[in-house]
Amino acid sequence: MAEERIYNSTVLPSRNGAVQVITPEKYQPQRVINEGSQGIVLEAWDQINARRLAIKKLKDVFAAQGGVKQCYREFVLGAAVQHDNVSLILLI
Repeated sequence: MAEERIYNSTVLPSRNGAVQVITPEKYQPQRVINEGSQGIVLEAWDQINARRLAIKKLKDVFAAQGGVKQCYREFVLGAAVQHDNVSLILLI
């Protein structure tokens, strides 16, 4: 049987006003780090593992023809790099 997921809906201030974000319950969004054409990056707290992390929420990834390929390349390359200044990809 599939695990039931519970989500939080949070409104955070951003440079363009306020943004509503929906995240799995275990992540507690703290603030918007940055916004761009692909979406937003949030700082969040992982309540289960007691660690700070970043969440990238993509928007309209399927709207542009190359959007899916670009996101896939970013995730593959990001997962392959191991460096203190590069984020570890935990979940896609």
